Amino acid sequence: MAKGIFSFRNNLTRPIFTKTVKRNTFWLAGVLVGSYILFNLFTLIEVGYLFNEDLDARIGHELEHIKHSFTYNNGEVTYLNPNEFLESDLTELTENPFFLQVYDMSGKNILISANIEKWGNKIPKVIPENFNGYIFNDMEVGGYAMRFGYGKLFENKFEHVGYIQLSTPKTSHNTITNKMILFNLSTFPIALIIFFLISAFLVKQSLAPINRIIDLADEISATNLSKRITYDSEKTDELGKLKSTLNNLFDRLERQIDQIEHFSDNASHQLMTPITAINAELDYILKKDYTAEEYRETLVVLNEQTKQMIRIVKSMLIMAKDYEQCVDTKSVFNLSKLINDEIFLLYPSNFLVFDVKDEIYLRGRSDYFSLVVQNIIENAIKFSQPNPEIELQAVAEGDSAIITVRDNGIGIREEEKSKIFDRFYRGKDTELRGIKGHGLGLALVKSIVEKMSGQINVENNQPTGTIISIKLPIIILE
Repeated sequence: MAKGIFSFRNNLTRPIFTKTVKRNTFWLAGVLVGSYILFNLFTLIEVGYLFNEDLDARIGHELEHIKHSFTYNNGEVTYLNPNEFLESDLTELTENPFFLQVYDMSGKNILISANIEKWGNKIPKVIPENFNGYIFNDMEVGGYAMRFGYGKLFENKFEHVGYIQLSTPKTSHNTITNKMILFNLSTFPIALIIFFLISAFLVKQSLAPINRIIDLADEISATNLSKRITYDSEKTDELGKLKSTLNNLFDRLERQIDQIEHFSDNASHQLMTPITAINAELDYILKKDYTAEEYRETLVVLNEQTKQMIRIVKSMLIMAKDYEQCVDTKSVFNLSKLINDEIFLLYPSNFLVFDVKDEIYLRGRSDYFSLVVQNIIENAIKFSQPNPEIELQAVAEGDSAIITVRDNGIGIREEEKSKIFDRFYRGKDTELRGIKGHGLGLALVKSIVEKMSGQINVENNQPTGTIISIKLPIIILE
């Protein structure tokens, strides 16, 4: 019921003709009007063409009959079929008369039909260019559009001496054309209104599925991200792709919001631990006066908890930074020197073995990558107590640097290998054995390695322990 009310309110608040609907309606109506005009122009042209074809067939038929109805020899006309020249279309001004003129090369009349004088308009004599059979053209005479047909006149059946001209007014064609034009002009306003109504209807119908998707998407909020667009559509059409794109977007948003909430909860929890310890120590030391040794012990605790807070905050800040801020792509550092000169000094050499090849260069910030190595080593130490045996190896293979850390610790359960790089994740064995940590170390490691275009993998060591390997593109210095 609530969903129906929501959709109904959306329909009420949404304007009937939005800017998009208006724009698309005008575009579609314009296309329909243009198509309508072009269709009518084409129809007029086609009607004229068909009418001329019909006239040409009639004129050609009459020319053929006339041509065989007389002969012209030595300047004299001999009628072979006099009745042909007595037909009403040649003697009277009928509805569709034919006007006949036979003339020589100079334009001198040899034979004319009786209805020419009755018509009263002078019909020009045209000397056509070379042609075979019959030729046709249009001409205006006395304000009338006329169709002319020409055939050749032969003397003694062989010598070309003149022309046979037969013409007729295009009255029927003009009548039909005028009626079509008048009909189109009178119906154009109605057609225009119909086209706009049809265009508006089609545009609204085409946008209706999009509006439905908008309504469904509008129901999805940060507190209701599990809802998805369920509009029925084909996966391959535009609406199906839009639905899939939005649903994928909501999936990503839901995962990210869940991660943010999880991150916030865990961050608050992790930060509260040292803050609570600091607060307890301060409360304790402020209750009464203590000896210098007792003050010193309290300051040591405060110092350790403060460092832990700094480390948590620093890790969180690094993981929250953008690529450009976290990894300086213009900087190059010497990995071999970083490990041998800095990392080596931080840890006792009796349980940590270094095997680092010289002159391995990487692109990025050395201080961030130092955190990567330190976190991996410290994890190996924590999980390998009480007798840690750790080996760090760095070699160049082709165009890549391979950094490997092996330990003899408790190892990582198979089902947890895909989770250990999640922020604040702590394995079951970690909790059971009471190993301290805040679950940000390996998340920080993975974040930096991936931002340096590298890969990180976890494998089992034999007989016990873990192998963590990092693969990064090396820089060749010439």
